[in-house]
Amino acid sequence: MARETEFTYDTITPAARRHIRVFQLHQFLDRFAMGLTVAVVALALTDRGMDLFQISLLFGVYSLTTMAMELPFGGLADRIGRKPVFLAAVVASLMSLALFLSSSNFAVLAASFGCIGFGRALRSGTLDAWFVETFRAAAPQVDVQPALAMAQWANAMGLTLGAVLGGLLPDLMRATGAGSGSASMMCPMRRALP
Repeated sequence: MARETEFTYDTITPAARRHIRVFQLHQFLDRFAMGLTVAVVALALTDRGMDLFQISLLFGVYSLTTMAMELPFGGLADRIGRKPVFLAAVVASLMSLALFLSSSNFAVLAASFGCIGFGRALRSGTLDAWFVETFRAAAPQVDVQPALAMAQWANAMGLTLGAVLGGLLPDLMRATGAGSGSASMMCPMRRALP
């Protein structure tokens, strides 16, 4: 086995550098969106009449679904391909969003949280495996771990900035008169439905 070259920007090709930047951008935006919504989802659920116990159960549904499905879906992308698995994750996430925006019923919201956990389990290994494979093709003798660490840094920064901004959004919306709290911001479909 050939010895790996130490990672520096000087030792990798322009294609590998571009690949790292694209993956960092994706990781940042993905976690930014999650941070933005996590900060206000409990408020939206409280607005719908959920108590803290029910909200905890909903997050438990998400966590258990993700944990239970993570291992079975780990090899799925290897067997049928990265793109179909990633697209299935996107569909599960969109289903979750539609369910979340359209109902105040606990069972429907639990299905929404289950769908997002399902989508997370499908998506989690797919993009990381794609990143590693493409990076190794672009820079075959370079250690991939520092490149993954750079992506995880972008992931953490996206989550942090999203959570801070998401925590400020309800107050900003109220101050500008754009909404009357989390329900108006998080539930536009629900207001339109009977």
